[in-house]
Amino acid sequence: MFERFTDRAQRVIVMSQEEARSLRHRQIGTEHLLLAMLREGEGVAATSLQAHGFDYDRTRADVTEVNPRGEEEPPGHIPFTPRAKTAIEMSLRAALALGKTHVGTEHLLLGVLNEGGGVAASIITRAGVEPDAIRGTVAKRLGVSEVPTAADTESAMPAALRDVEPYLRDLNHSSHLDAAAPVIGREAEIDRTIRVLLRRSRCNAVLVGERGVGKSAVVDGVAATMATGSVPPALRTRYLVDVDLDRLAADTADRSGFDTRLRQILEALGNAGEVVVHIEDADRHLDLGPNPAPGTVAALFWSLVARRRIQVILSMSPPVHRRLAAPDSHMDRHFVPIPVPEPSVMESVEILTSLRRGHEDHHGVTITDAAIQAAVRLTDRYVDDRFLPAKAVDLIDDCCAQVGLGRLRRPRELVELDAEIIRLRTDKEALIEAQDFARAAVLREKEKEAITRRAQWERIWEGGQSIPMVTAQRRELDELDSRIAQARETKETAIEAQDFESAAVARDVEKALIVARERVAQGQTTYARPVVTEELVVEVLAATTGIPPTEIHVTEEPPMPAPTVATGSRARLPVRSASSAILLGTAGYTDPGIPDIPGVVNNITDLAARLADPENGGFDPARVHTFPGFGWETVPEILEVAEAATDTLLMYFAGHGFVEPDGELYLGLTGTVAGRARHTAWPYDRLRGIMRDSPAANKLVVLDCCYAGRAIDTLSGDSGLSGQLDVSGSYVLTATSATRLAHAPHGDRNSAFTAALLHLLRQGLDDGGEFLRVAQLFPHVSAYLAARGKPAPQQRGTDTVGDLALSRNPRWKRPSPDTSLTD
Repeated sequence: MFERFTDRAQRVIVMSQEEARSLRHRQIGTEHLLLAMLREGEGVAATSLQAHGFDYDRTRADVTEVNPRGEEEPPGHIPFTPRAKTAIEMSLRAALALGKTHVGTEHLLLGVLNEGGGVAASIITRAGVEPDAIRGTVAKRLGVSEVPTAADTESAMPAALRDVEPYLRDLNHSSHLDAAAPVIGREAEIDRTIRVLLRRSRCNAVLVGERGVGKSAVVDGVAATMATGSVPPALRTRYLVDVDLDRLAADTADRSGFDTRLRQILEALGNAGEVVVHIEDADRHLDLGPNPAPGTVAALFWSLVARRRIQVILSMSPPVHRRLAAPDSHMDRHFVPIPVPEPSVMESVEILTSLRRGHEDHHGVTITDAAIQAAVRLTDRYVDDRFLPAKAVDLIDDCCAQVGLGRLRRPRELVELDAEIIRLRTDKEALIEAQDFARAAVLREKEKEAITRRAQWERIWEGGQSIPMVTAQRRELDELDSRIAQARETKETAIEAQDFESAAVARDVEKALIVARERVAQGQTTYARPVVTEELVVEVLAATTGIPPTEIHVTEEPPMPAPTVATGSRARLPVRSASSAILLGTAGYTDPGIPDIPGVVNNITDLAARLADPENGGFDPARVHTFPGFGWETVPEILEVAEAATDTLLMYFAGHGFVEPDGELYLGLTGTVAGRARHTAWPYDRLRGIMRDSPAANKLVVLDCCYAGRAIDTLSGDSGLSGQLDVSGSYVLTATSATRLAHAPHGDRNSAFTAALLHLLRQGLDDGGEFLRVAQLFPHVSAYLAARGKPAPQQRGTDTVGDLALSRNPRWKRPSPDTSLTD
């Protein structure tokens, strides 16, 4: 927040903390802001207050009369009171109302005056000065006719919404206050939402994305764009408001009361006009299905939408949207879906960097760049059941809390010093009993020295500093003081001996040492904040996930698992005349709502070349079948190929994967429609059935698509279709878990997972034997992806398929024959 403050205003904020600390107050209130403005002395705020008779010393006396000095000095960072936070927020509003992009001391003063209920306001009133008189002085110094009051900086929502305003939030107004935290990486979604709002029909948007990917950030970005006027005229006069259904539910006693109050809110929104409404997770409180009962709140909602009395932006998860967006449903007729995918690792790093200041101010800590990088990369790699950036933000929040918790525990240095004092005291008392008073006196002096040192260290610890760091600085200063005294003595001795040349040299040495001491002294921080480091991120993640810290790797490549070399003749290639490989992929989609994946074509081309390689490949080129434009019309040919394989059948798919409300995995086809995959995509159940019915002895499935791990989850059943592929000779390798998206980086030739698989087939393994066996795929592909921060693959298979090989090992060298001759 404070990066938008001028240098003077930032000094006032720093001084306010110093004022609170000097008065031993545990929170920074509006009175400390007032004292800091007077102490600063030169800004518009100070001169305006001085014009009305306020000075620092008398105001400080008034503050201590209202809020007496505390007994103990507060440790570490001191937080703001709620009223002080409100005053700072109002200073932002005042600056914006005056057309300024940065907050000066004058805006801080206006914020304190407009807040009106803090200690500072009461001190000003007790002095017999009217706030309006100070506002007039500020306006005169700024050269304006008037300055904003509290009423001027309030939300300007239409009067028709005043009665229901407690359950609404004016996002246009809030976007002004949050301008310092820009929306990262959501420009396309923001532009798409604005285009939908400008449409003549289907002018309502539904943001579809998993929880935690940043759907609310898209809404905030739309609000900021509308608030700044960077939209066509049709949207410039509209308000974007958020309906807080959770607060509404908390304030009502039963469902009837909730429905009554929600009906009032919807009717007020419909009567207000020029309002765009955002509702998050509306399905939890509203029946948004295709057939709402007449007279219900849901029926009223759809009526207002259909008559265009309100425009709506909904936010929901993909499964909920698929359930509600059936063909010709209300959702399908009136709303345009806008996918909100999980941000990339680099975008997530930028997002956390923009949020860093808020976490640092809340916890009173410092977060390093390395910690942010580690939080994003490690959660992307090791936390599969949640999504970026939310899971990385949570990890950073946990780390900050852990640092704060650690500050409550007595440091090791103090614990050891406590033990030393007890030992000295015990030894001293034993010597006194033995009447060895001389040695007892020595121990008494050591005990006093240790007690003094403990008091010093406790002040250091309570101030938020590192004891070893401060004691090391103290030793360095003591050493410099000794050397300065020695140089000064040498200079004076040389002067007495009239050796002026030596005296000049000693003087220069003395000056250099004094400069060095000042540099060390300036490097000390009186109240340093504890630091959130990369190592702490690893420690907290290990405690949260149960993964041993030694197995969590931030940047360096984790140790490659030792390959298991097949023994004897068990490892073998497929029988070329009785084996087939079916490589399926969907690179382009007719639905504009589903992005194309150009790398899919390369995946199939490159993988086919490796499998059918004349030197190392394990399949006959004539029996490697590629389908880069996979569609329903290709299914008969796939069936024919699968039925002809009697030894080994490899089925590979690359493209989009979808999970429907029935929990099944669906593979994208060229004509797949977003939200209707159940009817327009190929069920994985069909592929599994083809594999099950094939006479092949070995059946391998490789899936490079989103949510591919569903194929493994469905294998865990004991009966029915879900368990029938889990028979001898079957193996499934997937690019991701059941809840994660697959990665196909823009501009890369191949998708991340297939690139790892191709790397293994092309490069081979040192000491990996003659063949690259199925059992070696997973550990080496996993290590390759982990080293690059990509999602972890999944596998499931039976023991008999592990010795099957897909190709020869390019690095294997045939042992040289023994050419020694014997008689």
